[in-house]
Amino acid sequence: MNSTARRKKVEILADQPLVRRIVEVVKRCGVTGWTVLPVAAGGGRLNAWSDDQIAGASAKALVFTITTETHAGELVEALTPLLDSHGLLVWVTDVEVIRPERF
Repeated sequence: MNSTARRKKVEILADQPLVRRIVEVVKRCGVTGWTVLPVAAGGGRLNAWSDDQIAGASAKALVFTITTETHAGELVEALTPLLDSHGLLVWVTDVEVIRPERF
């Protein structure tokens, strides 16, 4: 069996227009890889939402990365000012990776 190493997965749910800004923050924090996925619909403590597929006004995306604990901490710190002003949701989980030098 391959050995694994612990890393942090940081996931950010944001409005689609903010994705470019979030990716800039990710890169500025020294994170070298990330993925952006479109999100079709969801719901939370305030209400449900879905992408109307026409204007894109409510389109959301999930930006995620797997990185070191140090870079994850820097990223969360850099995103903190945007949490309330832009309604971001950010969560961090522990993951085990194979080939840790890639993260």
